[in-house]
Amino acid sequence: SDQARSVGEYAASVSAITVRSRSCSAWADQSGNGRNLVQATAVNQPRYLFSGGPFDQPYLQFDGVNDILVAAGWGETQPTHVFAVTKSRTSSETGTWLDGSTTSMAARVLGVDQHQFYCGVGLPDLSGLTTNQWRRYEFLANGAASKIAIDDSAPTLGDAGVSNANGLRVGAGGAWTYTDARIAEVVVYSTTQGDDVIAMLRDYFKNRYTL
Repeated sequence: SDQARSVGEYAASVSAITVRSRSCSAWADQSGNGRNLVQATAVNQPRYLFSGGPFDQPYLQFDGVNDILVAAGWGETQPTHVFAVTKSRTSSETGTWLDGSTTSMAARVLGVDQHQFYCGVGLPDLSGLTTNQWRRYEFLANGAASKIAIDDSAPTLGDAGVSNANGLRVGAGGAWTYTDARIAEVVVYSTTQGDDVIAMLRDYFKNRYTL
């Protein structure tokens, strides 16, 4: 599992954060690429919870008002393959919990059970899975060959658009649309991953978070 995460362009669980007064000022990139997510302004820092996440693991809590972590200088181009463990709580279109520096690679919720990956077009919604639960997410930004999958559901395939990440933001969209998401882990690859890595990450998430 550590090997699978280490080859990503960005990989981080909340075991690798800098905490100041129970808030997160930095989320270290564990892939070795140095693309740390940071937030120097105290009022914009998400809260760090030592327990209460999936399988009582720690997690970050974003307030939906002004919390955001940013990794600047990210020149990522498609394909981009994203895996995450998160609880998306907001039930509006502004519920974007991961994006680029503009609204260019947005993982977001559109309603109480609608999830979407948007790279300029918007992959068809994956519906029927309520948002206020911890879930395993997989997103692939690859133009017309994009996909979204949640937990063990069959993936939704389609065209998400061709926009590139151009930076990485967690807790808000590129248009500064904040969300009250809870996030435990994020892994980002700059290539489309095969079934072996997908299965490895699925088993890792299941074993660590019992999801």
